[in-house]
Amino acid sequence: FISNGWGGRSSDKRIAEQSGFLQNLSPGDIVLADWGFDIKESVSLQGATLKTPAFTRGRSQLQAKDVEETRKLAHARIDVEWAPSTQY
Repeated sequence: FISNGWGGRSSDKRIAEQSGFLQNLSPGDIVLADWGFDIKESVSLQGATLKTPAFTRGRSQLQAKDVEETRKLAHARIDVEWAPSTQY
């Protein structure tokens, strides 16, 4: 999905909700985002799931399952970031 440009004062949440991106989601889709990207409710309304990296939330370290999930998300994110450059 490629949206139109938005002004610098537009929040990521506003862009996601008003760009038409969410309307392209189908039930069962997974959206990858940074942990501060607050669109979980909007994504859920489309039947999709928001996945964000784990963070310690005041703990000294992550649990093993959180480390593994975050590692998988990081690898998928790298593939997504590189995909546009390989098509052109």
